[in-house]
Amino acid sequence: MLRLTPASSSRPWTLVLITATALLGACAPLRPAPEQVPPPASEPAHPAESAARAPAGVDAPEVNERYAGQYRATAKTRFALLNGAPAPTESFADLEALRAFLKAQIDVLMRRRYAHLGGAGADASGRVSEERHNVTVVAYIHAVKHESGAHGDRDFHIMLGSSATAGGGIFMTAEASALPAAGEQRPQLAQARRALLSILGTCRCDGRFMPVSPPIRVQVTGSLFFDGAHGIGSVGPPYAKPYTVWEIHPLLSIEAIAAGPQ
Repeated sequence: MLRLTPASSSRPWTLVLITATALLGACAPLRPAPEQVPPPASEPAHPAESAARAPAGVDAPEVNERYAGQYRATAKTRFALLNGAPAPTESFADLEALRAFLKAQIDVLMRRRYAHLGGAGADASGRVSEERHNVTVVAYIHAVKHESGAHGDRDFHIMLGSSATAGGGIFMTAEASALPAAGEQRPQLAQARRALLSILGTCRCDGRFMPVSPPIRVQVTGSLFFDGAHGIGSVGPPYAKPYTVWEIHPLLSIEAIAAGPQ
């Protein structure tokens, strides 16, 4: 194609040849811009860890488990009452002081008085008079076990010690009971389990005792319970055997407190 362009005043009009290639290039249709694809969303640094983390404010499944045992189910899942109201709470500075209180109800005497409490299927008739006490005591958590599995009653077994030294002092069992099917005490029993798990953090204790090292100093409140289905030394890990089958069961509250004299 030819186009006339003016030249300088001293030169005649000049024919300028525009190449077909340039012309075709100028007339070619515009190509659409490449589609802008957004970058993929970034993945969490530890996807497995994120999936395992429970949402804030949501209870662990163990908090609201239903009691699955048979032995004295009523007594184990209800705190001590006196004339229809919660029995007064008696305070003890440590497990040695509580031991002195229980001396009048030592294991051998309790078995003579209440032979029926030794049966594995003994029930639900409630508490005997010596058990109608709520107590508060300061002690150290040395080990914890969650009674899970096909034959577990779903209670948390807590081995309390009188000393912060591993294997030292005397030991006694406390239990954060699983919940009864109904009843006004369910929220308080659930709160005790919630508080225990909060103190422990991660509890890898399903079906076995998890040692707590160093032991954690706590103040526990609960009802006295005589576990006649077991003998002394038959429960607990080798390093934390209870001196008695008396227990604090169920646990009504548990609170970590600052370390004190050992």
